[in-house]
Amino acid sequence: MAVKKKGGSVSSKKRSVASKRIVKKKRTAARATKRKPSRPSVTKRAARSKTVKRPPRRVSGAGVPAVAVGAAAVGAAAAASHVQLESLQNKLGELQEQLLLTRARDDMGDIESALAMLPAELEALRKRGYVFRSFLDQKLAVLAEQWEETRDRVSQEIDRRTRDLEMETNTAESALRQAAAGRASQLARANSTIDTLEHKVSAAQSAVEAMYENIQPNIPQARSQIQQITWLLDQVDEASFEIYPAEDPVAAVRAQYMETKKKGPEGVLFLTDGRLLFEQKEEITTKKVLFIATEKETLQE
Repeated sequence: MAVKKKGGSVSSKKRSVASKRIVKKKRTAARATKRKPSRPSVTKRAARSKTVKRPPRRVSGAGVPAVAVGAAAVGAAAAASHVQLESLQNKLGELQEQLLLTRARDDMGDIESALAMLPAELEALRKRGYVFRSFLDQKLAVLAEQWEETRDRVSQEIDRRTRDLEMETNTAESALRQAAAGRASQLARANSTIDTLEHKVSAAQSAVEAMYENIQPNIPQARSQIQQITWLLDQVDEASFEIYPAEDPVAAVRAQYMETKKKGPEGVLFLTDGRLLFEQKEEITTKKVLFIATEKETLQE
């Protein structure tokens, strides 16, 4: 009869321990399988590497707009300088004409011509019978005398001023040539030099004109008075009435003889040293076509 020991037999214990070890190994292997997945084959890795898309590389372009803006600013500045340079060239060209004091020279020619012609015209009117406005003869004589004293001084002053202005022009031309090189400082200097020349030309013109300012305004005034006398004598010659032998015409003006508040014949009002006469002298329409005057005649009585 076999004796059972407490705790079971030795062989049964060994089997149970071995079975536990086998189970433990299987569990450990299962965990290892979960933690470390099997590596894909070389073919699969190659296929995956072909399908992976890398993001495009970004090229930094932060400096491109700044370069474009800088180039545009330089271009705009160059265009503005070119426009200003052309403006200065045109201005200098105009000043080169003005520095000759052409206006003063023209004034001298007009005064010279008028003082030579007006006395002869007035003398012709005297011969036609006009005896009034004797002050005109004296006025023309005084103007001629004043001009004789002033003419040479004005001419010399024009020559002197012109020489000085030509020297200033040479300085302005030099500054403008330097400005054409494109330097902003030289452009500003040319602008200042030409402005100075402009002021000097204006001052020279004013100074010369002041030398004959007492003579020149009297020339057109005397010419206008002579033209009025000429028109008066022409109207007397064309008048429908006769001037008496001892009668002398004084003046004449265009006038309208108002027969009503709104209407009346138009003509010429004559003043002589003995009478005041109105003569109708106007064009009247004698034929119309579609409200347009086609024929006219002068009515004088």
